[in-house]
Amino acid sequence: MTSTLQILIVSAVILFLIVALYKEFIRPTLTFLFAIVALVVSGIIGPKEVLEGFSNEQIAVIILLVILADCLRKTDLINNMFEWIFSGKLGYKGFLWRLTSFVSFTSAWVNNTPIVALLMPYVQEWGKKNNVRASKLLIPLSYATIMGGMITLIGTSTNLIVSGLMVENGLKPLSMFDFSAVGIPVAIMGILYFQFFGHRLLPIRTDPASSFKSNQREYVTECVIGAESALHGKTVEQAQLAHPDGLYLVELVRDGINMSPVPSSEILLRGDVLIFAGNTERITELVRSGKGIQLAGNNFTSVPDGKFSLVEAVVSPDSYLVGKNVNETDFRPKYDAAIVGIHRNGEKLAGKIGDIRMKAGDLLLVQPGPDFNFHVAGSRDLMIIGKVKPSRKIGIRDSYILLGATVAAIALAAFNLFNLFSGLVVAVGLLLLLRVIRVRDVKEGLDLNLIILLAFALSIGKALSVSGAAKFYAGELVGLLQPLGVIGILAGIYLITNILTAFMTNAASVAITIPIALETCESLAINPMPFMLGIAFAGTGDFMTPIGYQTNLMVYGPGGYKFRDYVKVGFPLTLLYMIMTVVSLGWLYDLY
Repeated sequence: MTSTLQILIVSAVILFLIVALYKEFIRPTLTFLFAIVALVVSGIIGPKEVLEGFSNEQIAVIILLVILADCLRKTDLINNMFEWIFSGKLGYKGFLWRLTSFVSFTSAWVNNTPIVALLMPYVQEWGKKNNVRASKLLIPLSYATIMGGMITLIGTSTNLIVSGLMVENGLKPLSMFDFSAVGIPVAIMGILYFQFFGHRLLPIRTDPASSFKSNQREYVTECVIGAESALHGKTVEQAQLAHPDGLYLVELVRDGINMSPVPSSEILLRGDVLIFAGNTERITELVRSGKGIQLAGNNFTSVPDGKFSLVEAVVSPDSYLVGKNVNETDFRPKYDAAIVGIHRNGEKLAGKIGDIRMKAGDLLLVQPGPDFNFHVAGSRDLMIIGKVKPSRKIGIRDSYILLGATVAAIALAAFNLFNLFSGLVVAVGLLLLLRVIRVRDVKEGLDLNLIILLAFALSIGKALSVSGAAKFYAGELVGLLQPLGVIGILAGIYLITNILTAFMTNAASVAITIPIALETCESLAINPMPFMLGIAFAGTGDFMTPIGYQTNLMVYGPGGYKFRDYVKVGFPLTLLYMIMTVVSLGWLYDLY
């Protein structure tokens, strides 16, 4: 096979990755799998190159850190810290200052996804008590975790992926504080941005369909007129369903025929399916009202009288739910829960719940059964928004042992006294031996989708190198940007990485640009270090879309945001972040 043909094949695979990940045709892991299959079948890479990703030390470090972070989530340590830091009377700007500062610092040492999941309920609760919309708080929470994660090597998986790709290409891995000289000023800039300017750009989001008084989120919820309901034979107006406070009767389904809008004079019959848009509290009250209205569908999970409750959950990017309608998911047996409502920003969802095809970022209204907490604890398909109890709670004594072992492993690596991977392995081993954590905790902390995605991302990078595609694109890039000097080339590679991250995963974006950057550095005989760090910052710093980084997606539905909100708030921050990063790296590594 000629080198030109190999470059064309790799380019086609990269184009497929970008389009498929952006359009969400299939789950990210399957997208990467199809890409790898195409590269193996074409002979560009072999099984050896594919399997090398699974043995990469930096990937193993990510896995161990995710396991320990998941175990820390089962303690009360972060919760107690949060309650202590945010105690006392605080105004909006005071709360925002403490929130972004605390989260930025914590994210330097703990994986940012569990931080957002843990703190979101507390942030929302503070907002309700102080009459501050969630939309004024949740984007800063997400952005602070992103920027704080860039302070250390372990702050975000992107940094470790970059380090792993460097090792794959014969370079030394990054050390714990290689990011700090740029990461600390950038994090401080982000905190100041929201304190003095960014908070003005944050939207005050309410439901566009009605003037809900509180907790304004538009769900599509399917109910049915029960066999014993007193509403049988009454009109919609007589049943007080024409304009119920906080709810909107979107549609009536009878014998397979949809009626929308529903006339106030329409007579209700037993078995009628009523489709409402409305908020959590009002849907709960409607079912409890004694009118004989029940949550509809075969997925309904019965609970004792007076114990009706609802939980909110976000569909994760790599969830098996993506692309399926509710009837196809086996949701009830898998989670002992029923999906009774769906909220999707910017879209009016109509029709029966069972027929709605789910997307990443959808906010689900879930009625949990007694075993819901147990089933959801180890799941990566849903990100629960609320104080859902973990499958087990780690006691206070064991919590401090867990924290001490984790900090010791990280500290020894930070001062080059012990290898980080070895330290984390020893820490996990000791914690298991002392029964602080259990084998089940390790299993629950393992994210197989993440492991597969990261390993395949390394294989994509290898294919770019061995096919000659990286060298070809590096030559084109140098030819285009060389008049701007080395700093211009660095800025160009940063911009390409950042744009790719906005429309696909950060792992994929850095896997694509690192081989190109390394070829560029080799052709110009310059130090690759600032380019590797620049790519790491660009691969993490997506502030303009909800899909480029998982924490952005986590707050998308709960904050009631629209896509344009991320652009409005994130564009100035993206410019400041890019300028500070490129200028700082240029100064630190004498690129001017």
